[in-house]
Amino acid sequence: MSTLKTDKATREKANLMNSLTNVYQNAAKKQKRDRLIEDHMEYVRQVCGTLCKRLPGTVDLQNLQSAGMVGLIQAAQKFDDSKGINFKTYSYPRIRGAIIDEIRRNSPLTQKVMKLVGKVRNALETLEPPATTEAIATAANITLQEVDECLLAMQIVTSHNADEADHVADRESAPDSALEQQERLELLTAAIENLPERDRYVVQMYYTEELRLKEIGVILGISESRVSRVLANAELQLREMIRRSENGID
Repeated sequence: MSTLKTDKATREKANLMNSLTNVYQNAAKKQKRDRLIEDHMEYVRQVCGTLCKRLPGTVDLQNLQSAGMVGLIQAAQKFDDSKGINFKTYSYPRIRGAIIDEIRRNSPLTQKVMKLVGKVRNALETLEPPATTEAIATAANITLQEVDECLLAMQIVTSHNADEADHVADRESAPDSALEQQERLELLTAAIENLPERDRYVVQMYYTEELRLKEIGVILGISESRVSRVLANAELQLREMIRRSENGID
């Protein structure tokens, strides 16, 4: 009997130790998760700001930041630091994805505009660079105003892809990749210098000084929507100048 009692007491003691260990481990995990969330709240705002700086001023940034926080919390819950991955690297696609999903749920782009975007892209594939808005309108069989609308829509659609490409490039360390980036940077610099003066100012203030569209509009004395159109057309010219150079067209 004494042996049975001893075995039972041993099992109960082991179960109690296991329970206490689980409680401690869960508490430690929660503390680590909460610390990750607390330490990276500003990072969520940075990611949101980068993704949304070209969106209209009417966009609810606080709502998008809340969506990014959901992505951060999910990342913190699933993060395993034993795999040697930096938490920012791990959490970025989850934060970004949550913000983009929220943007898409509230996207101002209609199906009609998205179809026109497809026409513009198809036209750009067939036209020799540098393609002008007039040439795009003719090739796509749409009006100049519709081309402008598409360029504005493409700012929203393509900015997320560009941001993702920048994030991947930050982690790329291969010499060949660095050389290609340097060559593209030189092409881009030369293309910017060839832009009309006002377009060049808009590009420089937007990308170099990181001003929002509304702020640029105040400086230049034009509306936010006009700044957005100037930027969209400037980006088209830059893309076409680079495409012409890469295709070896003089």
